[in-house]
Amino acid sequence: MKQWRHYQPPQSRAAFLITGPRCLTVQCEIGRVTTGSQRVFHAHYVAVMLPHGKRVVGEDRYSLIEALKRLNGELEQAGYRLLATGLDDRFHETKSSAGAGFGTVTGYEGWFHIMDAPPYPRTRRANSTGETLSGQIGVS
Repeated sequence: MKQWRHYQPPQSRAAFLITGPRCLTVQCEIGRVTTGSQRVFHAHYVAVMLPHGKRVVGEDRYSLIEALKRLNGELEQAGYRLLATGLDDRFHETKSSAGAGFGTVTGYEGWFHIMDAPPYPRTRRANSTGETLSGQIGVS
């Protein structure tokens, strides 16, 4: 039987899961779902492999960020919480970075990947008095 649904992962990187008091590092895939023999774009996806071997996937037709949020919802049902910059409300993709997994975080300089874990490895922008602020962003 011919397979009509294909997961094409252009990126593979570490992801961080919280379970109880522990933080686990697991492998993550980020890519596109294609369908048919011509492999037409169908959706974005983000997937992680849990420590006991189960693969959990979040998909969304229009947004990589929404796929990440769906993945986090699935993980929460299994007793995990994803620690990722892309879940922060201050994270925004730009028109040129949409679908690539990179974006900016309001109040922080530079580019971040949706799977980067807080605290961010960069310093905050200077406030109105000119002093540099530092801190962490909480992910809910």
